Amino acid sequence: MIRFLLCCSLISIFAFAEGHAMNPESSAESPSIKSAPSTPKRKREGKESQETPSPKRFKVERSPECQCFSPLRRKLIHLEYKNGIGKKCKVDSPTVRNAYKTNDWKNHWTGKIHLNGNVIYTADLFDFDAKILNKDGTWETNLERMEKGECPIGRKGIVTAEQRKLLKSSEIYSQQKKYRVEIHHATQKDPSPDEDPEENPLYMMTNAAHMGKNARAILDSDTENGGVIIVHLSLVKEEAEALCKKDQRIATNLLHFRKGKTLVKRERFSELRVALWKLVAKKYADEKKALIQEEITMTTTDFFAGPAPAIEINEDAVMDKENFSPLEDLFTTFAPSSGFLSNFSPPSSPVKLQKSVTKSSLK
Repeated sequence: MIRFLLCCSLISIFAFAEGHAMNPESSAESPSIKSAPSTPKRKREGKESQETPSPKRFKVERSPECQCFSPLRRKLIHLEYKNGIGKKCKVDSPTVRNAYKTNDWKNHWTGKIHLNGNVIYTADLFDFDAKILNKDGTWETNLERMEKGECPIGRKGIVTAEQRKLLKSSEIYSQQKKYRVEIHHATQKDPSPDEDPEENPLYMMTNAAHMGKNARAILDSDTENGGVIIVHLSLVKEEAEALCKKDQRIATNLLHFRKGKTLVKRERFSELRVALWKLVAKKYADEKKALIQEEITMTTTDFFAGPAPAIEINEDAVMDKENFSPLEDLFTTFAPSSGFLSNFSPPSSPVKLQKSVTKSSLK
């Protein structure tokens, strides 16, 4: 028994010594595991928090449409906020009309259509043959939509074949809606019967540009001169929220300056939109048909163009060689530089005649 107790005591002593050898600093450690970090670590964490970079501007591609409307929005901002960041002013139609007329559009507008007493400025925003996803899950072209009086979808709203496999239908609908082509009233009212339609024009633009979804601005107070300072312009929502500071303001939907009751008769405007898209679709279809017919006519004319060239025979030539082939000279004379015989070549080797050709036999 005494030996057994002695052995247990020795084992305990060795185990205790081994534990201290593996963790020599354990006696100096605080018994609490959740001890506060040391001062140097807190200083290091504070330094890292100070070096956190400010949010940078996102790399968003600015469309030509967005670039053309940016100067106009800049003018409207200074008109609407001329009394300061929190004091939006009322702007009248003549002032806005002048802002549109003096804006540098950089050849953005491709033409204009006169329809039912209105002038609609057109822009190259969409492709007629682009495929659009309908609510019933079917696909149709912009041209087919417009023939029914529905608006086309702009190029940035079109999904590729690869995107169709990756995106959900709801995501495709959202993208198409954002870039559908809409009609904007520049002066926010219908033209009067006694007014020139040019005084209240309408413009084609995507929904993103129309509602200002890609054209948010960050404004700051101009304490020296009054009014506002434009810190950033032409921002998407995520950019504006990341860059806007506490004492600044995000401005959007800048093209809709008129507040209160609308001066646009919506029912009449809906009829105008349907008639407009049907008219544009018919014009495109007629021009395409005429172009195809013109190409067919030109091809037929080229095929039979001009009289056949005359055969010229050199009277002084002596053609009595055994292996001479008159076919070679014949094709050389007839083959035009372009046309349906342009790719035709004479025989690669001379044709041996059964009978020699002489000068006298050609007379």
